[in-house]
Amino acid sequence: MRRARQWLTGAGFLALAACSPAAEGPAPAAEPLAETVPSPFGPGPDHVEGEAADAVVSGEASWSGVDVPVTARLIIEVRDVTRTADVDDLLLREEFPVTAGSPVAFAGTVSKFDLIPGGNLVLRARVQDGAAILLASDGDIDVSDMGETAGLNVALFNPEDLARGQPGQMITPAGADYMCGGEALTIALEAGAAYVTFGDGTSVKLDKLTTAGGDATQFTNGRFLVEQSGAALRFGRGRATPMACTER
Repeated sequence: MRRARQWLTGAGFLALAACSPAAEGPAPAAEPLAETVPSPFGPGPDHVEGEAADAVVSGEASWSGVDVPVTARLIIEVRDVTRTADVDDLLLREEFPVTAGSPVAFAGTVSKFDLIPGGNLVLRARVQDGAAILLASDGDIDVSDMGETAGLNVALFNPEDLARGQPGQMITPAGADYMCGGEALTIALEAGAAYVTFGDGTSVKLDKLTTAGGDATQFTNGRFLVEQSGAALRFGRGRATPMACTER
């Protein structure tokens, strides 16, 4: 009788164990979210909304008054100058042939994995033949001031002029003096282009957009914009809204 009672007690324990809920295991780890790093470059064509984007830069490098050999190459570099001395700041280096002369088109992509929040990306360009640098950009070009960089026009100069601090200036047609949003500029429109001369004497050439809609005509190099509507002009930098220009 005692043995039967022990058997029933064991059977009851097994029945209760069978009815008890199983212990829960650890929850599966959540999928990591892609971090979106702010970039002054526009996202590439394969970018998925909400995901981190590669940084894309493209445009043309141009020069005048210098014939370069067909063996020379245009070298474009993008660096992050906020990185410490013990970390490589070179994020992009591309080479392009110059056999057709000026201008030379360039394009490159910085991986999203190389971008860091708060990074300051700068663009450098030069034409080099072997170890000899024939032409170079006037220092670092801060891309954070540009907005979209597709269609960027980079001017190249003789390195000896740059070393003397006197890069060759663009020859511009005569223009009129304007105040554009409080900034003094000289603007000339000629031969399908706009020429803007700044207060420090430097000049840029802005090509006419063939896709500009409406009654306004737009001229741009990716960094600056001149918009002409009848006799009125507007001037803008990067993605900023163009400001009305008043002739002085």
